[in-house]
Amino acid sequence: MISILFIRELFKEINTPFTNIGAGLLVALYIGAPFALMHNLAFYEGNYNYQLPLSVFILVWINDTGAYVTGISIGRHKFFKRISPKKTWEGTIGGFVFTLIAAYVISLFWKELHWAHWINFGGIISVMAVLGDLIESMFKRCINIKDSGSFFPGHGGLLDRFDAVIFALPMAVFYIEVFVR
Repeated sequence: MISILFIRELFKEINTPFTNIGAGLLVALYIGAPFALMHNLAFYEGNYNYQLPLSVFILVWINDTGAYVTGISIGRHKFFKRISPKKTWEGTIGGFVFTLIAAYVISLFWKELHWAHWINFGGIISVMAVLGDLIESMFKRCINIKDSGSFFPGHGGLLDRFDAVIFALPMAVFYIEVFVR
């Protein structure tokens, strides 16, 4: 597949082959590698368990929702104005708190992890989700686009639905592999 990126450039009439190849490789690494790591969360010692991979998505969505609700209701202090002018410190902290609460609630039902590990897992996911969202916003600002696609109209594109998950997954796997298993 990587060879196709190089061969494709032979037939293009644009004189930026290295930029195009680099962008193609970045996309494969940026999107493909994190989702490939989901296997490490789902399978352990030959057994499949949906709880850890699903919990990453749930915690990211709760973080986003908690940040939005808190930011809209009490947000006053801009968090990263240059990259994402609507984000506030209050929203970011609110999302973090909501995620920790959700991680604890998850620990009451899913016993895959001890409650303290669920809290740590939620905290890591919350921080990485915010960074992933900011980095995706930085990419979009760099190439002057508002939405990364029209698959989900009004939601900023498909990449906007998964930017936080893309950054949360590698650290979630790292935490589980190093501190739990």
